[in-house]
Amino acid sequence: MPDFAGGLNMQADNFDSLIPRLRPSEAIHPLSSKPFTKPKRQPHHAELSVQSSYHEFAWECLRRNRFYQALVDQRGNAIPVAEWGYRWQITAPRVHGLVRLKPYWEAYTEGDPPAWVGLDSFAEHLPVSVDMAAKSVSLNLQPGQVAVVIDLAGLIDGQSPWDIQLWALRERLQEISQQQLQLDPVSGKPPHRKVLLRRLKMFDLLSDGMPLDKAALELKYRQRKPVAKVKGPISAFDPVHLQLGKPEPVTTAFEDASEAYHLVYRHGYVGLLRGEKNYTLQGSRLVPNSIALADESDERASDW
Repeated sequence: MPDFAGGLNMQADNFDSLIPRLRPSEAIHPLSSKPFTKPKRQPHHAELSVQSSYHEFAWECLRRNRFYQALVDQRGNAIPVAEWGYRWQITAPRVHGLVRLKPYWEAYTEGDPPAWVGLDSFAEHLPVSVDMAAKSVSLNLQPGQVAVVIDLAGLIDGQSPWDIQLWALRERLQEISQQQLQLDPVSGKPPHRKVLLRRLKMFDLLSDGMPLDKAALELKYRQRKPVAKVKGPISAFDPVHLQLGKPEPVTTAFEDASEAYHLVYRHGYVGLLRGEKNYTLQGSRLVPNSIALADESDERASDW
C-alpha cells in the first residue's frame, strides 16, 4: 500500500487547472492535514476481482484511509474519530463503520473479518434461546435505536405469528425512518466491481505521488469524444470535460480520482455495503452470500 506521507503530487504544470482540489466538507483530507508518519506495519496485499464481494471492496477502501491507519497504530498525530469518522445523522456520534477495529495490515480473509455497524452489530445481539420465565430487563439505547419485543409464546391455534409480527415491525420502522429521521430509501446501485478495481488502482497511483495525467496514461484511460460546452453556471466540481467542451485525456481519470477519494476519505465505503442483498447468518455474523457460497464451494472442492 502506498505511503501517504508525501500526499498527492501537485507539481504538474496543468494539474490545478484540470483537477480541483476536492476535499470533504469537514476539511479532513490528505491535502489539508499535516503529513502523517508512516504506518507501523505494511498492509498485506489483497487480490480483488469482479467476483469479490462489496464487503471486501469496502474493507479495501477503509484500510487505505490514513486516519484509520493512525487510529489502529495509536499514533500521536492521529486525528480523533470525532473529527473525521463517518456520521449518518448530525446528532449521532462519528464512528469508522466497524463494530471493533480490525488491523489495516490484514486482508479481508486474514484474522477476523471486519464486523460492520448496522449489520454485524445487529447479528451479535440476536437471541439464541428463549426464557419462559418472566424477567425485567434494563436497556441503554444509543441515538437512533429502538427496542422491540417479539412474542414467540403468543400462540394462535398453537402457532406463533412471529412472521406477522416481523412484517408489522418492518412497516412501522419504515414509517419512523421516513417521518422522524427523514431517511428515504436509497435508490441506485453501487458502482460495478470493475469500476471499483479501476478506482482503487487510481487511488494507489496518486497516493504514491504520481501526477494524474501520468496515472491516466499508466491505466490506459481513453479520451472522450468532444461534448457541447455546458450552458449556465459551472461548478468547480463539475467534470472538466463539461467545463472545457473538448476531450481531455484525464477527464475520466479525474472522475475516478475524485470518486476514489470519496470512497476512502468521505466514507463512501459504507455505501458499498448496499451492494450485497442476500446474507447467511453464521453465528453472530451476517455473511454475504457471495462469500458464504464461495467458502462452501471451496470446502466441497477440498473434500475431493
